[in-house]
Amino acid sequence: MAKNFSDQIKIRAALIEEIEADLIGPRNGNTPEERQREETSLSPLHEYFAGVLYPGNWEVADEEKETETGGDSGDEDNPNSNVDVSKLYKPSSFGLTCRLSLETKEIAVKIEYGNYVALKDPETGYSRYIRTPVTESFPIEIKPSEETKFFKSNPNFQINYKIIKTSNGAFLDLYVINNSTPQHKNSFHNIIFQPKITLESVNDEYCFIDDTFDSNVTYDPLEDKHLAILFSNKLSFGKGHLCSVTWNSDDVNKRQASKISTTFVPQETIDSITHRKPSGDIEKSIQMTTLGNCSDKNELSKLLQPLLDEYKNWIDEQQQKVNMPNFLPDDEREIVTRKIEKDARVALSRMQDGLDTLMTDENAFDAFKFANMGIAWQQTMSKWAKQNADQEDVTGTDPLNPDDPRWEKPKWRLFQIAFILMNLESITNPHSTYRETVDLLWFPTGGGKTEAYLGLVAFIVAYRRLRGKNGDNFTDQSFGTAVLMRYTLRLLTVQQFQRAASLMCACEKLRISDKSKWGPIPFQVGLWVGTSVSPNKRDRAKKIKDDLIYKSRTKDLTKITGSNPYVLINCPWCGKKLHPSNGDVWGTPKQWRLFCGRTNCMFSKKDGHGDRSIPVVVTDDDVYARCPSLIIATADKFAQISWRDDVKAIFGKVDRFCEVCGFYDSHLAETKHTHPQEKNKSSNYNMAVKLLPPELIIQDELHLISGPLGTMSGLYETAVDYLCTDDNGIKPKIIASTATTRAARDQIKKLFNRNNTKIFPPQISEFGNTYFSEVDSLVSGKTYIGVLATGKSGLLVIARIAAVILRRIREFESSGKYKQEDLDPYFTLVNYFNSQRELGGASMNFKDSVPHFISRIQHNFENDSNLPQLSKNAKELTISESETESNSVLPEPQIKPNKIRTNQFFGLETEELTSRKNSGEIPQVLRKLEEKITDSEKPTDLLLATNMLAVGVDISRLGVMMVNGQPKNHSEYIQATGRIGRQNPGLIVTIYSYTKPRDLSHYENFKIYHSSYYKNVETVSLTPFTIRCREIALFGVLVGILRMKISRLSKNTDAKYFDPKDEDQMKIINEIKLVFKKRVEDVDPSEQERTMKNIEKLLTRWSKYKKLHGDLLEYREISAPEASKVKKAQKYYLLKSDLTSTRQLIPVPQSLRNAENEQNLFYHQQSEVLD
Repeated sequence: MAKNFSDQIKIRAALIEEIEADLIGPRNGNTPEERQREETSLSPLHEYFAGVLYPGNWEVADEEKETETGGDSGDEDNPNSNVDVSKLYKPSSFGLTCRLSLETKEIAVKIEYGNYVALKDPETGYSRYIRTPVTESFPIEIKPSEETKFFKSNPNFQINYKIIKTSNGAFLDLYVINNSTPQHKNSFHNIIFQPKITLESVNDEYCFIDDTFDSNVTYDPLEDKHLAILFSNKLSFGKGHLCSVTWNSDDVNKRQASKISTTFVPQETIDSITHRKPSGDIEKSIQMTTLGNCSDKNELSKLLQPLLDEYKNWIDEQQQKVNMPNFLPDDEREIVTRKIEKDARVALSRMQDGLDTLMTDENAFDAFKFANMGIAWQQTMSKWAKQNADQEDVTGTDPLNPDDPRWEKPKWRLFQIAFILMNLESITNPHSTYRETVDLLWFPTGGGKTEAYLGLVAFIVAYRRLRGKNGDNFTDQSFGTAVLMRYTLRLLTVQQFQRAASLMCACEKLRISDKSKWGPIPFQVGLWVGTSVSPNKRDRAKKIKDDLIYKSRTKDLTKITGSNPYVLINCPWCGKKLHPSNGDVWGTPKQWRLFCGRTNCMFSKKDGHGDRSIPVVVTDDDVYARCPSLIIATADKFAQISWRDDVKAIFGKVDRFCEVCGFYDSHLAETKHTHPQEKNKSSNYNMAVKLLPPELIIQDELHLISGPLGTMSGLYETAVDYLCTDDNGIKPKIIASTATTRAARDQIKKLFNRNNTKIFPPQISEFGNTYFSEVDSLVSGKTYIGVLATGKSGLLVIARIAAVILRRIREFESSGKYKQEDLDPYFTLVNYFNSQRELGGASMNFKDSVPHFISRIQHNFENDSNLPQLSKNAKELTISESETESNSVLPEPQIKPNKIRTNQFFGLETEELTSRKNSGEIPQVLRKLEEKITDSEKPTDLLLATNMLAVGVDISRLGVMMVNGQPKNHSEYIQATGRIGRQNPGLIVTIYSYTKPRDLSHYENFKIYHSSYYKNVETVSLTPFTIRCREIALFGVLVGILRMKISRLSKNTDAKYFDPKDEDQMKIINEIKLVFKKRVEDVDPSEQERTMKNIEKLLTRWSKYKKLHGDLLEYREISAPEASKVKKAQKYYLLKSDLTSTRQLIPVPQSLRNAENEQNLFYHQQSEVLD
């Protein structure tokens, strides 16, 4: 049964009303009529932050000027992005621009505002400020003209308007201007409060024309035109100037409006795009255990074919609709028809190919059932583990099967199972037409993309096990790393690691139940990130454990700073909390392992199970030795291919397996691995192997591979693609996902050098309606509101709005007006900042300012309602008297404690989610955020976050956010705000800076921007073969490939063996040259010749250094004990990380983020030559 959101919609509306009343006014009064004539004890000049027109040339005081908040994080690098605030004036005008039809003869103009006077009661000594509503109305004849009109109520106020007629319509610019002379800084006289302009047709005609303009064009005109079609129902009837323009849907007909008006708190509720619910005919098609338990192929076909048939019918319906007369212009019909044929029908055909693969390939059939059961177990056990972790105790019995009645049966969403089917054929068939097609999974944030590609992960690791078997025996082709999954942020990688760990636990359950089918080696997931998250060495992990047990005052794993060998805080299978004693270097092969502390858990430490532990690999040593089935890594970690020889194991470049030590390259081995014979074990630990390279690469959050990181990644991707290509020339399949995409084909071409990109699900004619997803008109989407507080400090504004939201929700809770479960989404206020610097400044300010404002707002309401009525002797203050008048108010009362929570306003529970947090603290913060007010005595009041929140964080209860300035990228804005309102009517308050032109533009075009913000996502610029990128990273890529590919050059001491005349090396060098030549020709032909010359020069430099330094030449400088420093000082190092070193030779990045954001350009202006 669908949840009723009516009360939450009312709560959201109340918050919006409260914010507008507090910032703009009028605020006091129980009805709209009373508020129009409000009486308040506080001067409106100091109380209202926005919607105020001051006399001209009223300078902003220093304390009110914009502080370091608002705007995008890139502004600090661009001095021209901000307005000079050294001489800043408060606004004295506002207005709008609109377009009218040429048939329009006349429109009606209405201007409303508030005028305040001050009265003082001599009997009580109290001052009172009383508002008088004022309205100015007049008609405008629509003809080319430019006129000025003066207010009847005050000749210092005027209206200027100008009309221009073109073939596209009549364009009207209209402004309200305060031409008064500035008074004393405390004077509110001659100030216009709460102004509003309303334009309306005079004959009930729809005279205002849509004036949407898309300036964000890409390299692909067809994509731009298709986006225009997808969002053609999103209209704009005006642009504001220091305000925004709004209209009601009831006033719109056939893309024209009859009435528009200005607003200082614009709002837009966006469409709610949800995954489509299955019809009754295909309900069984999405049940994981039903698919996983199929006894034969015909049964599976009967389950899945109806899904494909229904999608086909939907496609046919779209084509019929497009072919209807007058549905679309001919040029647009052609574009949409092309999308149907080239995208939707191709996706359907590939899904059918996937189903046919399951019918003809026995291994694929079994692997598909394995994947379904694996994800089913993962979903069920994740729910149980979360429940146990939340209550810090394992209760109840272990689920006996994935269909445990305590939870809903595990089901695929339609797009998830469809995406898996669509990719099966290109994964299993190395010669598939779509093997080198990059499939980009697009779905709104929180839609379930992760589960879709985890399903493919489960399929391919199982498929490799089966495909590599020779009869009943497993060969080395069954093992090794099958999937590389990459993220851009280390802490995001750790968060996704939890899900993957749960999946590998599920895979292990299935393997252990049938080892003869799935093999003796565990399915594992490896974490390959920087040392700031997990240690490189297992010895280091052991030392951290020992320090925790014997030296540390706390045994809490979340308090570990820096490298954390535990990573997981709880057992991913049952939720039991882990302790320092649950980690150990143990088992065969030797590995830093994590164990569950619960005896009954299948991943507890048991004798006789030398390779049984939680199936995770968290140190680099063990990642190289175990070659886990799935590796989750950060994108920039791949810079290590040039620095570390053992990285080659990830790509299957090992030739031996030791039962004690794991996989290794015999050329790198420091011992012969002739371990002493143990009881009942063979003494042969030197088994020859030949592993396959990874065959699936998953790039999550593709939109983040941009800028310097994207450019560097594009160059290093040359090496990754080459090293993942098998001996038969078969390249890995690549899958990517994102919630924001624009010009993805160009980005993927430059990043992966793949010519074909398919976005799934395909969009046809209306954004969001794809059969697999739909625009749900019955569910309220997120509501965005904008605030532009002119002439006030940014920190002051965000603290004030935070106080308004927090106070109102707690007032609702105390009064019992709404249920706690309906208030819960709005209890924790998320504050999103564009940089840690901005967050740091606000964090200090919030501790004092927010409680202060809450107290003040509470006091204002109680004070104004309790003031005695004015006596008959009350008189209006003169201008001079009001300028010196101080507010005389009742003594400030103590805040009455909430009926439910005491001391709630002065001891705010604040959490932070930024990269400043230790990796061990992140799970605890996320868990705290998931605590509902019904379950916690101290739920989180404020969450301060930066862009870490924008990717991978999934807290479904969060329902309200403040965004402090428009982020630099539209995709970041969409991703960050997408964390809000996933299961409730969300509210996002975006606070704009009036000193930043970009902020101002988004505010003035608020409705059209937010209704179609997916259309505005920027294209991603990648330039992997430009001269600057080659200077930084080309040599690192060359060295990395040679070290990974040629064993003779792998060791750190092997740099001296480089010989381009050696036959074996020459073969690989020529291969590398051909790879680069083709890639640069495909990606950036203009740089091909220069790139090839660079390669020759770099290889020549290596040869020269080899001749010059001989046996003293090594790859990298390794920290050495004191006794080795003399010997070390005699050596030279090919790779340079220390730019001051004279013994390190060629600069090579250790991270893909080591690229400069900008280059300074200088020019010399020559003197003008006169004739």
